[in-house]
Amino acid sequence: MEPKDTPRSDLAEELESLREEIAHLHSLILRPSPRRAGSAPDAPVRAPGDAAPERPPLPAGVVEDAPLGMALVDAEGRLMGSNRAFGLLFGYTGAELRSLPVERLGGETGLLSSLIGQVSGGVMPAVKAEGRLVRKGGDGFWSRLTVSASPEAGPKGCLLVVEDASDRTQAVRALESEKQLLGWLINSSVDGIIAFDRDGFFTVWNPAMERMFGLAAGEVLGRPAFLACPFLEELGEDANITAALEGRKSVSKGKCYTVPGGAGSVWFEGYYGPIHGPGEGEVIGGLAIVRDVTERALAEEARRASEERYRELFENAYDMVYTHDLSGKITSMNKAAERMLGYSLEEALRMRFSQLVAPESRAAARRMIDRQIADAVPMTAELDVIARDGSRLTLEVSHRLIFREGRPHGIQGIARDISERKRAEGELAAANRKLEAWVRDLEQRTREMTLLGEMGDILRACLTTEEVYEVIVRIAREIFPEEAGALYVMGPLRNIVESVAEWGDTERMATTFTPDECWALRRGRVHWVEDTGVGLLCRHLETPPPRGYLCVPMMAQSEAVGVLHLAHADGTPLGESKQRLATAMGERVAMALSNLRLHETLRNQSIRDPLTGLFNRSFMEEALELELRRAARTQGTLVVIMTALDRFQKMTEEWGLDAGDSLLCRTAALLQSRIRKGDIACRFSGHAFVLLLPHSGRDVGRRRAETLRDLVRGMDVQYPGAREGARISASVGMALFPDHGQTVEALLRSAEAAVGRARSGGGDSVVVAS
Repeated sequence: MEPKDTPRSDLAEELESLREEIAHLHSLILRPSPRRAGSAPDAPVRAPGDAAPERPPLPAGVVEDAPLGMALVDAEGRLMGSNRAFGLLFGYTGAELRSLPVERLGGETGLLSSLIGQVSGGVMPAVKAEGRLVRKGGDGFWSRLTVSASPEAGPKGCLLVVEDASDRTQAVRALESEKQLLGWLINSSVDGIIAFDRDGFFTVWNPAMERMFGLAAGEVLGRPAFLACPFLEELGEDANITAALEGRKSVSKGKCYTVPGGAGSVWFEGYYGPIHGPGEGEVIGGLAIVRDVTERALAEEARRASEERYRELFENAYDMVYTHDLSGKITSMNKAAERMLGYSLEEALRMRFSQLVAPESRAAARRMIDRQIADAVPMTAELDVIARDGSRLTLEVSHRLIFREGRPHGIQGIARDISERKRAEGELAAANRKLEAWVRDLEQRTREMTLLGEMGDILRACLTTEEVYEVIVRIAREIFPEEAGALYVMGPLRNIVESVAEWGDTERMATTFTPDECWALRRGRVHWVEDTGVGLLCRHLETPPPRGYLCVPMMAQSEAVGVLHLAHADGTPLGESKQRLATAMGERVAMALSNLRLHETLRNQSIRDPLTGLFNRSFMEEALELELRRAARTQGTLVVIMTALDRFQKMTEEWGLDAGDSLLCRTAALLQSRIRKGDIACRFSGHAFVLLLPHSGRDVGRRRAETLRDLVRGMDVQYPGAREGARISASVGMALFPDHGQTVEALLRSAEAAVGRARSGGGDSVVVAS
């Protein structure tokens, strides 16, 4: 902090400087005009009404030696004569001045002519003026002019008297400049400046005073001090003003004034001193500099309040507050520290801080203090301390350096007892770990349920059992990554269970077994063996068995469709959640397989002929439509072969309906055994069959048609009622896309027409549509 007397010394110096300036200006204003050398003393003062005494005319020598420049000017403005001072003043010789136009001497255009014109014209007997004239070399100077009528210069002639006023003008200008500078200094000062005369009337009141006290200069200037500002007397400033007028200096401090109108209060300090006149010890007035110290006063008040709050905080704080020097000796401690540690202040002041710290924390405390001293940055750490009664406390300690005169002097610490918090944090950490495990388990369960739901969605979209098995393997590997498993499905005769899908290490798993070898299938419920060394084992386990396993029966419509088998060889048992997940998976797989089998049964019923097992006519027409579009898109060919058994109605009447049905079934089996992958065989009508051959031409189609006719002709006839030597034949018609039609109806009509021509020719032949 700066010394308290610094503002006073500054204001005192400023006050002394202003007083010297004002005294100097006062001396300049009151200084009498200097007498010129050789001038006569002042004339005696005449009483009013006295007649002017007659003076004898001045001798020519007196005029010639006069200090003022004099010249006679005629009515035309020519110089008729001049004295020595006039020539010296303008720098011309007497010969050069003769008949010199007076305008050559004028610095301001028309000045001399105007003055001479006024006198010579009789407007005024004499005129005076100031103006700028020009010497011979062109240098200008400021002069005082007097022009008066003079008969010696002829009619309307004039006498011109010139006085060099340059020095006086410069002095006046300097005085004005100093006055302006002084006024600028006074008006620009951030401190209030006032001046008062011997009678106590204000003569100076600068803008800073207006801002400080809310009084304009017009309200106080020219008025008595205590009448214009009665509060000054109330605040005791009358004694300082009186001291200044008596020639003494004084200081006023700590004064507060409440500005009217709700503008607030102002604290100020005043420094008073006298203003001396030109006389020895003469006091002509007083000067005061008033400084607004409101901010400083408020800052000091805030500092005092802050110190008071700090003391209250220090003593009444809930946390422990202490200080110690750089060697660790405790220098202060608050009541909270006494309460926490159990030591009184007197006892603590005889101890070092390290004596309070637990032995295992002393090295950390020493490092913290050393680092604090080296870095000078506030630090926070946790330390264990031992109270007087031997109990252990955990403190959260904040340290900062204390500086004195720019050097580290000690350390201040604030410590908070966090023993309960540490215990709570430990319990919370354990709870968090448990919660995190729960969250991970929940996330895993959520993921597994999501996978299970995804599996159910995909299974519902599967069209074949192979697709179902692929989906099960993929999902099972994700749900049971650590377990090996297999999906077993019941055979058609329900006397064997066969593995259809596997994942993990399945080398020691049976591929097939009978239903009675699995306890899950026999009981109709989940069979879980945690330890195969002591549990009831299924007979389908290979040797040696796994450490534990799980069999989940897959039931649908109260009927077993298979079993889901999981085994773990590393000894890690399946948790309850995994068991529930396996059960849910088995239920979904069983339902999917049951639905798929039902779907396949319904589909076969809708597209298959129930007698022959071939596709029915409806499916054939849809397939033919699709193949026609594909052939048209690829510009390919398609063959339609239609086969009708000859004399089928007569044979049925002779041999019976069963023989007819058997004949149809044998023909259908013959067709089914001779078609390629991609060919389609169907029952078109009672004893007519259609064979679709995509991507086949005329030659291929004809050979296939003739082969089909030969196969039918070679079938044995062994039916009751059949006569010896009876044989079976067929009429075959062939139509080709796009030659014989480009639509389903057109192709079938063409093939049917070809069959008709084959029948009309006696049958047992192949006819190509035309």
